[in-house]
Amino acid sequence: MRIFLLALALVFGMTSFADIVDHTVGAQAAINDTLLFRGIQGNEELNRYLARDLENCGWFDMVRSGVSNYVVSGSASGNSVQLDLSNGAGMRITTIT
Repeated sequence: MRIFLLALALVFGMTSFADIVDHTVGAQAAINDTLLFRGIQGNEELNRYLARDLENCGWFDMVRSGVSNYVVSGSASGNSVQLDLSNGAGMRITTIT
């Protein structure tokens, strides 16, 4: 009987302290930088693949227009591709060829 009462007291004690924790529902903190993908001129297939990969990688929150932390644009011709990465103000950070 002692063990039963001790177990009951332990369970009751644990459940009474479980409701002390504050829960926030519906709030979402922005963790990722935002990225605007302007596309790759000259190769629609590569444009679709790269846009999908950037959306699915989880490193960025993609925006369709407006202000963003980074902007990716590029061009393709034959077997060469050039990608430009700029900051949100339009200053080029790097170019990848």
